[in-house]
Amino acid sequence: MKKVFVTGITGLLGANVVIKLLKNGYCVIALVRKESGYLGKKNENLILVEGDLLFRFLRIFERG
Repeated sequence: MKKVFVTGITGLLGANVVIKLLKNGYCVIALVRKESGYLGKKNENLILVEGDLLFRFLRIFERG
């Protein structure tokens, strides 16, 4: 199974991309600020990760 990382799934475009990916058999890992912000259906192939994209990158760069 192919895995895809998606941001912005609480918006109209992002939500529709996720729906299409799941229908086509992808495992989707999605970054959301709050899990409650995603109004789509739960799916065993959808993994929601709470956080902020900028914060995640800043933590990576602080290590080096």
